[in-house]
Amino acid sequence: MENVLCYSNEQVNEKKMRDQTANSFHPTAERQGVMTAENKLSRVNRGSVYALRFALLVTLLVFVIVAGNLLIQSINAFQSGGKVGKTLFTLDGQSSNQVTALAWSPVGDRVASVGSNAQIWDAMTGQHTIKLNNNGSAITAVAWSADAKQLVTGGPEITVWDAQSGKQLLTYITQGQKAYAQGSLSVKAIEWSPDKTKIATAYTYLNEGKNASTHVFQRVDVWNAATGKTITSYDGHKSTILSLAWSSDSKRLASASTDGLAVWNAANGQNVVKYATTGKVTSVSWSPDDRDLVSASNALEIWDVKNAKKPVGILDAHANATTPTYVKWSPDGTFIASADSSVAYLECQQRQ
Repeated sequence: MENVLCYSNEQVNEKKMRDQTANSFHPTAERQGVMTAENKLSRVNRGSVYALRFALLVTLLVFVIVAGNLLIQSINAFQSGGKVGKTLFTLDGQSSNQVTALAWSPVGDRVASVGSNAQIWDAMTGQHTIKLNNNGSAITAVAWSADAKQLVTGGPEITVWDAQSGKQLLTYITQGQKAYAQGSLSVKAIEWSPDKTKIATAYTYLNEGKNASTHVFQRVDVWNAATGKTITSYDGHKSTILSLAWSSDSKRLASASTDGLAVWNAANGQNVVKYATTGKVTSVSWSPDDRDLVSASNALEIWDVKNAKKPVGILDAHANATTPTYVKWSPDGTFIASADSSVAYLECQQRQ
């Protein structure tokens, strides 16, 4: 049986930052790079990082929030030694110092940023193209449809947008909202399925009804992206769900929570496999062939999807002994990137 072997390489880049909160690879595996968000101009290398996105680009793209602006900088992904490169251009117009999430479009030509507002940028020129009218509500998650024609955002509301015009297409009502009319919604993660038909949303919903006992929903809803109709709802996690990942065939979902890691059938919420992880799981990512998972907890753990009892590999990617907050498998399967107070790349190969 083949296992995935991942190892740290002396030439691998480790870029020092603080408090990364998100990451994703550029959709094409021809490039290498990373996208991050910070909010301190005077401390670009060590500022507070609110959002991070990895991108497979020839040069490393670093998106930095500086007094409400996104700076795009360029450094070589594997030869930089973690040094910040020259600024290519600044994305002006972000109305808040905090960007909570970033997402590359599937074709890599645009970037969506969310915080107190939601905006779309041209990734090559830095030009602002669309500002989505979300009434100033704080947005915590964003994802593109596979054809890059639509965008979904999550915060106090979950909304699907036309990514070309900025028109609001539909608002999804969660199962928690349907059960209790009065309450507060907090979206933790949102992911569009590769087949474009479904959206998975991890959320916490706190019932705040005056005449009802307090009830907290920790749930994942899977819903039809065209109609907003709920397909299934998974409530197997009892603690906050922090990350979601679709299998490439859009049939299974992996969910990472402070109470562990699970994989389940996205059509009915059943056939649940729970993995024997160590500590809270902050992020999860599938290998490109869907045979393995990598999860971030006390360490990076590699799992054979069919074996939930023990990981096939444990990686210590970060020297500072902190819990990695995000992890992502590259689209070509050759390396894993993870983030805590630094960005680390781990090379991977197949072995017997």
